[in-house]
Amino acid sequence: VVFVQFILFLLIGIMLFTAMGAALGGTGIEALFFARFGVDYLPYMYIGLGITSMITSFIVTAALGRIPKRIVYTAIPILIALILIGARIALLTKATWLYPSLWLGKEVLNALVSLMIWGIAGVVCDTRQAKRLFPLFNASFILGQVIGGFATGLLVNLIGTENLLIVWAGSLIVAFLFSRAVLAHQQIDSLPQRKSKRKQPTLIQEMQRGFQYVRTSPLLTSISISTIFFSILYFSIALPFSRTITAQFPDENTLASFLGIFN
Repeated sequence: VVFVQFILFLLIGIMLFTAMGAALGGTGIEALFFARFGVDYLPYMYIGLGITSMITSFIVTAALGRIPKRIVYTAIPILIALILIGARIALLTKATWLYPSLWLGKEVLNALVSLMIWGIAGVVCDTRQAKRLFPLFNASFILGQVIGGFATGLLVNLIGTENLLIVWAGSLIVAFLFSRAVLAHQQIDSLPQRKSKRKQPTLIQEMQRGFQYVRTSPLLTSISISTIFFSILYFSIALPFSRTITAQFPDENTLASFLGIFN
């Protein structure tokens, strides 16, 4: 029982730290983009986000069948932490192109983090346990977002908006240590061995298979259509909101503080 509680504690910690880091780092990136690059470019960024997210989803879905899960789930947080540290160093150059790249990149990074945390939770919990524990994990994730949001204002006054990326990286390093400890005690099936010598499908073929599967499923097709309409609604509200708050809070630290509390 003590061992099970220890594993659950680690999982809650993964949810908490990843959510706190994403709330802090994501808010910092938004504030930097709004204040230094300009909200007038957001419509173009929304188009780029759609294309980037679609390609990323296809690639991740295809790659999951090729790379062992243990490697994927432990590599994601440390890889993202290194990317964030590199991004912070790159910001020293004040290059304009960095801000839209960071804005698009944070959405991809958040998708990868979501894949990691719920993938680990799925490995640890069976179906019956998931029904009882997933709400607890989700509550921990929400709590992490709340803590990160309220901590944003304090941190930007101490270290500045740009350094929120380092805090995000630090939270992912903690998540990496927790995830490694969790997976060390779990039996994860490795990739199935191919008995035949037939040529392995290419990445493009794997992506096509996934698309065809969704297209032939009425349920997944409905979910896809619903997601499209939800995105249209969300971005139609987000654009005027972003313009208004940027005009109200022109200073990036003040803007980050507001976004943290609001989010």
